[in-house]
Amino acid sequence: MQHMDSDMDVRMTKLSLYHSTLQAINSSGDTLLHVAVNDDRGDMVEKLVMEITRSGSLSALQTKNDRGDTPLHRAASRGSLQMCKCIAEAQRDTQLIEARNKEGETPLFLAALQGEEEAFLYLHSRCPDPSRRLWKRSSDGETILHCTIRRDHFELALEIIRLYGTHIVGSVDEKGISPLHTLADKPSAFESSSNFRWYNKLAYNCDGEKKEEWDRKESALFVAAKNGVLEILKKILKDKPGAIHETNSKGQNVLHIAVEYRQPHVLKLLEQQKLWDNLVQSIDNEGNTILHLAARLSQYKPWHIPGSALQMQWEIKWFLYVKDIMPNYVSFLPNKGHKTPVEIFREDHENLIKEGTDWLNHTSQSCSVVAALIAGVAFATSTNVPGGTQEQTGMPTLESHPAFNMFALTSLLSLCCSITGLIMFLAILTSRHQPRDFRKDLPLKLFFGLSSLFVSIASVLVSFSAAFFFVLKEKQVVFLLYAATVLPAAFYAVSQFALYVDLVRAIFRKDPQSSNRESEKLIL
Repeated sequence: MQHMDSDMDVRMTKLSLYHSTLQAINSSGDTLLHVAVNDDRGDMVEKLVMEITRSGSLSALQTKNDRGDTPLHRAASRGSLQMCKCIAEAQRDTQLIEARNKEGETPLFLAALQGEEEAFLYLHSRCPDPSRRLWKRSSDGETILHCTIRRDHFELALEIIRLYGTHIVGSVDEKGISPLHTLADKPSAFESSSNFRWYNKLAYNCDGEKKEEWDRKESALFVAAKNGVLEILKKILKDKPGAIHETNSKGQNVLHIAVEYRQPHVLKLLEQQKLWDNLVQSIDNEGNTILHLAARLSQYKPWHIPGSALQMQWEIKWFLYVKDIMPNYVSFLPNKGHKTPVEIFREDHENLIKEGTDWLNHTSQSCSVVAALIAGVAFATSTNVPGGTQEQTGMPTLESHPAFNMFALTSLLSLCCSITGLIMFLAILTSRHQPRDFRKDLPLKLFFGLSSLFVSIASVLVSFSAAFFFVLKEKQVVFLLYAATVLPAAFYAVSQFALYVDLVRAIFRKDPQSSNRESEKLIL
């Protein structure tokens, strides 16, 4: 750093003789002033700008590197208020403020892009009339509001709305995407009922897009339905009830989109609308009802459940869930391809059924081996009574001891549970694995099999500890050994906990559950 300082000092002394600040000093095309800004050397930037001002060579402030950035671009990107002021105030006109790099970005745009609020507000105060559109990237038409939403700079986005109002909120980029589109495509911003107050203003101002823009890009209503963002859906439907009639280029309405992208909470919200019956009975350009779309194996699944068998179960539940809200005759209506929803479901899920069958068989084979081993150990343990038996009566010598009673009960429980688990796993292996079996039959067998296996493992460990109580009861280490025996059972329970939760949720829930757990609260 000292070497660099001395090098800069030497260059500064020669500044009056030749314009070194106009010359690139590295492979990126940066000048001496660029480097000082990049290194966050505010003191050096002030000295260089002072010398440039004294020499009258203000063109050095406008020199661009290979990316097209001026020193003010770099200062704005770093968010340094001190350096932005120093450079911007050295030139009275707005040429530095209006300069664009090769991406068509102004210093103001870069400050917003990086979420640097102080630098942004200062540069905004020096900008000319907002109609000059310095807040817009010229290469693709994206605005500072688009980029702040996309990068989660929400507080700055709120400030931008306050400063620019309808000038920016209603703008769209070259692809027809508005800030509301960008917001609707960020469902993570709404997972906790949303602490952001500004989506209301966005929804109100941005939903007045032109029909030709809807044709090029799905409307914000559809984007919100696709991602399950109920806040935006509710706001749009409240302010523009007629938006519910919108269709995309495929002839699909908002309900089609919600069904295709597996959003049960959106369905519940739309079900409260007055025109629900019209939505349900609508068909798209291919003659598909919403049940046809529910029958397809979608690549997008808001529920994330491991295992093809459980995925198949959720697919069946989703199909039946949509079927329940449709008139009965719809199940038999063919589309323009002459296929009914049931036929589409069977064709699309053929591979998933095969994958689910393989997963269940592999899991059952592995678990049945463990269950058989535990059954053998439990049987051998139960026949070897600790302390032996009395010769006269044949009764156990230690039958009056509490530890012996614990041994007897847990040995029997382990044997019964291991055999029960073995039967459940064998039942899975011998199942026909028809699509309807994945709805409840196979998951229930897997649940009871795993539960029995867990209880048998825990019981055999307790039985083992109770038997050794008579051997180690005079030693203090006995309780440490008992605690150690709990570890295998605890490890099994922890490793299988997620699968247990998914099984219970999938078995006992009638309707599929979205990954957004807070969505259900927002419907009410």
